[in-house]
Amino acid sequence: MKKEFLFLALLISSITLISFSSAASFQKSSTNDVIIPEFNQSAKIDLTISDIKPSIYHFYTFADISILPNGDFNLAEGSNNMEISIYPLDRIRSFRGFYTFVYNLKETFGSADFEDRMTIKVVPLKEAIEIASDTISPDTDAITFYIQNNERAKISNITAKFISIFFNKEVVFDLKPLEKTAITIPINKEESKKVKAGTYIVNAEFNTDDGKKVVEGKLYWAEKKGIATQESIDGFFIKRTTASKINIGNVPQVVEITSEKNIFSRLFTSFNIEPKAAKRDGLGVKYTWTKELGPAESIVVKVKTNYLMPWILIILVIIIIYAYVKYNERKVEVIKSVSHVKTKGGEFALKIRVLVKAKKAIENVSLIDRMPTMTQVYEKLWTVEPKKIDTINRRIYWDIGNMSLGEERIFSYVIYSKVGVLGKFTLPEAMVILEKGGKIYEITSNKVFFLSEQVRKAD
Repeated sequence: MKKEFLFLALLISSITLISFSSAASFQKSSTNDVIIPEFNQSAKIDLTISDIKPSIYHFYTFADISILPNGDFNLAEGSNNMEISIYPLDRIRSFRGFYTFVYNLKETFGSADFEDRMTIKVVPLKEAIEIASDTISPDTDAITFYIQNNERAKISNITAKFISIFFNKEVVFDLKPLEKTAITIPINKEESKKVKAGTYIVNAEFNTDDGKKVVEGKLYWAEKKGIATQESIDGFFIKRTTASKINIGNVPQVVEITSEKNIFSRLFTSFNIEPKAAKRDGLGVKYTWTKELGPAESIVVKVKTNYLMPWILIILVIIIIYAYVKYNERKVEVIKSVSHVKTKGGEFALKIRVLVKAKKAIENVSLIDRMPTMTQVYEKLWTVEPKKIDTINRRIYWDIGNMSLGEERIFSYVIYSKVGVLGKFTLPEAMVILEKGGKIYEITSNKVFFLSEQVRKAD
């Protein structure tokens, strides 16, 4: 009888407990129920527990997660709102997708034990976020790109180094669930001018609890076209023309520079770069340079025309022609020379020789030579005796008369001085006076000098 009563009591107690356990209500909501395993940060679940007796409870689970709070807490009668945090254990860090697990709410000092299920999502960092930019203007001095959090996960205090062709910068930031965060990094504007239009990779190196993780993104560098042209001309006799073209855009472009020269100036023209083509057009020549320029690349063509050389040549030709004409116009050629003569008494003596050559038939020809100061004529050594010796004016006269074409006459005599001569001894020019076509002409000889050193060498 007693055993039957005890069994009945236990049955009634079990029925009561089961009824109490099934009566508890769990309502769950969250805006942050995703776990990114690379970061040791939890998912957050807002949990409402109702239809439960007031008591002290705690959570427990046999799943590969950790639930906070992990200690005892009080639940009151009616609805109880609380936020729980869910951390993944190492065994599910490699899991991907939705993870449903069973957890229990246990009365700490009683027998009530309520079971419920909860689902979280485990998403790797590379899938959770996306890095991209809008179209970036090449004129900017800072690049803005976006990090899109595609999941309902909050990540705080993220440290990432962003590396691209434009920058290398470490940034600390937060990511809210489903948030799109803008990152702005200054760039070197001069260096960015060299970058072609197109899509470029940006690598984000994240510092995570699992070490460095790299997420790849894309930057869209807009297209820009533009060619800057400069030209300068300087110089007169040496004319320098400098023409340059610079690609100020970020798209490769083919540029052309031209220069035109006439058939004369082209002979005295040089270039720092050989032209791609030279095309004759009438009396001119058109030179062309072509080159494909990348962003920030340039071509500089320097054309130098030396007009000084042709002017020098023209002047030389004129001088030569003038000298030739004058030479042919001369009716007679007078050549004077001097040589040293040894004397018995040791006096300083020179032999003077004058050649007169008729280049045309001439009339009434006279030769006049002048004696240097402090010298006297030795009158016994004439080749042709002079007509007159003017000792006052120190002149000697010869009357040659008429001369035919090509006829030559040589006149020589000796002068001496009792005073020695040192250094350079200059002799006066000889002069021929003649008549041609009723006009009187005077032609002088070349200048002659004698060095006393010649005497010492001869001795």
